[in-house]
Amino acid sequence: MKIPKLFLNDTFTDWLHALFFQGECIGVETLQVYWYYASQLTIPIGAQYALLVVEASPTIPDKSKVLRFWEDGSLPTATSGIPMGELGVYEVKGKENMQRFRIIGIEAFYGHSVQIQYFG
Repeated sequence: MKIPKLFLNDTFTDWLHALFFQGECIGVETLQVYWYYASQLTIPIGAQYALLVVEASPTIPDKSKVLRFWEDGSLPTATSGIPMGELGVYEVKGKENMQRFRIIGIEAFYGHSVQIQYFG
């Protein structure tokens, strides 16, 4: 069921709609994440919310903690940042948070995928 948007200022309305109803899916991305640099999201125009799911490398022995991230623009490292493991789910709400989001792998020589759906 599609929830109708309120008639207020467009940016504020889009933000409220995404916050409370998660809006409509307006894009998807598979982000490859490695240990040697922090990756960023490729945000579609109009996105206000992102849903992320981690898929760890099938060859990594311990899948419980494979990535780290920050939402404030800081660069995560192997030892700093919020950890995520295999099939971890995370929501990034708000355009500014999506723009500042950085994520990195924590073990050398392993790459992981993050499946992302964007909502507006």
